[in-house]
Amino acid sequence: MQKFYHISKIVYESIVGIALLITIFAVVFQVLCRYVFHIAAPWTEELARYAMLAITFLGTVVVSRTGNHLGAFFLVDRASGRLKGLILVLSNIVVIGFLYFMIIGGWSMIPLTYNALSTTMPFFRMAYIYYGLVFGSVFMAIYSIKDLALSVKLLIDGKDENLPIGKSTPFAEED
Repeated sequence: MQKFYHISKIVYESIVGIALLITIFAVVFQVLCRYVFHIAAPWTEELARYAMLAITFLGTVVVSRTGNHLGAFFLVDRASGRLKGLILVLSNIVVIGFLYFMIIGGWSMIPLTYNALSTTMPFFRMAYIYYGLVFGSVFMAIYSIKDLALSVKLLIDGKDENLPIGKSTPFAEED
């Protein structure tokens, strides 16, 4: 399982990094075309938007894996033992439920948008956006299920001495 987590980390961080480079390229190219060459390049705006969506959907996997997601930690950080385990179990169940609906909703949109092409980039199918949503949600669900299992263990044994505070998950993987 560790090998899976390691490979998925490399793949997701690489995709997010490439999407960031594409965004930077598209925006810089748009500015150069508009203000230096006085020509329109409408595809750059759309490309930057789609790359930002990839960063959003796939970047959430990276930050959820490391526990750097935005979160309200005041309840978890103040609780200890079995109460902390209960709060974490409940929050992971809510997250997994939300991700379930994201996966189902994204998956149902793929066939509906597969034949729809981007306006300025006719090679880009709109369904690709929903693939990113589905894959990002599936991998977040995998990490959340792992956290749920660890939360249940904490709920049962109540031992939380070595858990970090101020993380969206106390079971975050180190970089």
